Amino acid sequence: MTLLLAAVAVPLNVAFGTVAAVLLTRSDFPGKVLLLALLDLPFSISPVVTGLMLTLLYGRAGWFGGLGGPSVVFAFPGMALATVFVTLPFVVREVMPILEAADPAEEEAARSLGAGPLQVFWHVTLPNIRWGLLYGLILTNARAMGEFGAVSVISGAFFFFFRSFDFGFGLFFVALLSRGRQAWGPVLVCSPPSAASSTLIHPHKTTTTTPTTIPRL
Repeated sequence: MTLLLAAVAVPLNVAFGTVAAVLLTRSDFPGKVLLLALLDLPFSISPVVTGLMLTLLYGRAGWFGGLGGPSVVFAFPGMALATVFVTLPFVVREVMPILEAADPAEEEAARSLGAGPLQVFWHVTLPNIRWGLLYGLILTNARAMGEFGAVSVISGAFFFFFRSFDFGFGLFFVALLSRGRQAWGPVLVCSPPSAASSTLIHPHKTTTTTPTTIPRL
């Protein structure tokens, strides 16, 4: 399943990221700042929140749940959609700096010689961005294969986990996915049990204290 999700998410993000990077660096249009903000949205929200957002949007009572078509929530299309969304910014953010630093005179010279847009991209733009594109592809594939939070929520595995264990442990699982293991590491540190906790664990066990005598001089 992980390989299938990566096989779907990586080509889509490479194609979309390359086109978006060229469009953002080579042209000005209304809404450019908004598009940049939307591309960085997966970096600013938790993967668990992403899965919950997609579940609410494509569920039965969601905005897109009653439009018909194949089921998205608790199915492979939902997991693929969550993986594509989480891995969206990597290719764009790796290709854009290279295009901004490159001299557009080569592309203008190719156009003046009669080359079309596809010929300019294939023979001029793509050789200049090939290493950034490869790096973005590697990052996208690594994130797609390692993503767990959003995919577990929209696939239904999270809700099965939540119903299988108690409510407190489920909340701890949400916090662990949202904030990371390092942030919640101190919670896992166990302190020595006190007398009250030992009484709660062993209600029939009584602890007796022996008074200490101070020897007379």
